[in-house]
Amino acid sequence: MFSHLYNEATIQFEMHTNSPLFIDSGEQDQLDPTVADHTYLKAYKNGELLPVIPGTTLKGVFRSSGEQLLNESCNIFVNACDRKAKDQKTGKARYEHSCPACKLFGSTAIKSRISFSDAYPIEEAKIGRRTSAAMDRITGATKRGALYNFEYIEDATFKCQIKLRNFFKWQVKLIFEIFDRIDDSYVTFGGFTSKGFGQM
Repeated sequence: MFSHLYNEATIQFEMHTNSPLFIDSGEQDQLDPTVADHTYLKAYKNGELLPVIPGTTLKGVFRSSGEQLLNESCNIFVNACDRKAKDQKTGKARYEHSCPACKLFGSTAIKSRISFSDAYPIEEAKIGRRTSAAMDRITGATKRGALYNFEYIEDATFKCQIKLRNFFKWQVKLIFEIFDRIDDSYVTFGGFTSKGFGQM
């Protein structure tokens, strides 16, 4: 599949936040009471600490959306094609026993044809802060002592890049179909999407 180079493509695009964006850093500073309980993910670029949408997050969102659009995609709980593909001895056989999503995004049996770079804001992003309360799933009431606050990104434009190698036309068409679904807010990013976050 990759022993010869047949074609390459780079897709550069920008995503602007239509609603707040929250990608949890997973870090908490319990010693500083002024710091939010949950903060957005940041990374250094050119010596500056900036908000970031990791390439792994972008790939995960694009893959899950692609699997919804491709009827023949495998189900990891029922018929994961990487298990069937791993039983094959040659790379060609592994590829043939893989579903359309795995043929593009890869699996534990075959390499991905597509890669996503980390996305950083083009200009300074605005940071918002909210206080929220956790809800009891059974009673629907607010949990006692479950007040928390979090920081998020708003009004930011992220520069993104996708690279494809040895691809087919239908794979490029799938990516542009996912772009349309992002524009229509069917595909969202990050956390708190049930609260309306993550629309780009």
